[in-house]
Amino acid sequence: MAFNVNTYDPGSVTLTFGGYTLTGWNTISIKKSQAIYTTVKGIRGKNTRYRNIDTSATIIFSCLQTGEANDIMSEIHRKDFTFGTGRISLTLKDNSGNSLFHSPEAFITDFPETIYSGEFEYRVWTISCLTIKEWNTGGNSVAPDSLFSKATTFVGDTLSTIF
Repeated sequence: MAFNVNTYDPGSVTLTFGGYTLTGWNTISIKKSQAIYTTVKGIRGKNTRYRNIDTSATIIFSCLQTGEANDIMSEIHRKDFTFGTGRISLTLKDNSGNSLFHSPEAFITDFPETIYSGEFEYRVWTISCLTIKEWNTGGNSVAPDSLFSKATTFVGDTLSTIF
């Protein structure tokens, strides 16, 4: 009997945008623009579906107002506004698991809402991905090392023969 250890480590999640690996993020979310399949209700209770070939998605991430990411993202967005050079490759990967998202055509939609107060505030950036090259929403299973696996298998087998 082998045991899998499922561990999520937020420090192992990387968002790389145009060669820059984002640091200091608080939350990151991804959502497809449209569902892959849409149900069409038919008469007499007969339904069907159609496939939507739109592979666009939106990534939203937040970081503290003091974070370096704001400077980097602002500079990328300013250059895009001035020169139209903002289509950049984006990869989001959970290195402690199996999740992976990649878009070769991503761009920042606008500057985030900027709030100043007596507390720390977050800047929420929105990135539009025109196409998705790869998307895997995986788990965080880590295969046990061979010694641990052998020991637990031996104990499990021994107990099985006794009981």
